[in-house]
Amino acid sequence: MSPSKRLKPVQRFAHSKEQKAARIMGQAKKNLRQEEAKLEQLKQYHQEYLERFKQMAAEGMSATQLQEYRAFLAKLDAAIDQQQEVVAASLDNHTSSKRVWKKITAAARP
Repeated sequence: MSPSKRLKPVQRFAHSKEQKAARIMGQAKKNLRQEEAKLEQLKQYHQEYLERFKQMAAEGMSATQLQEYRAFLAKLDAAIDQQQEVVAASLDNHTSSKRVWKKITAAARP
């Protein structure tokens, strides 16, 4: 059996491993983008709600309404903080999967 034929299974395995790492990295990037989009939506909603709050405050509002707006804004702030943590974790996951992919790719290349 020629040396090239003996190496075919090894080459197929290395290629398969590289493709799997690329798929994992691609999924991690997709997840990161989705989590970033959610964060931007929360920030946009917070800004819109804050603008409505300012408008209502200028027109006059009851103490109860003021408390409700402030409470909801606090919840939005907490949701934004939590989503920022999710984005950071997703970024770490993407960075890690990219590092693994690069390592596998570099090892597969002569």
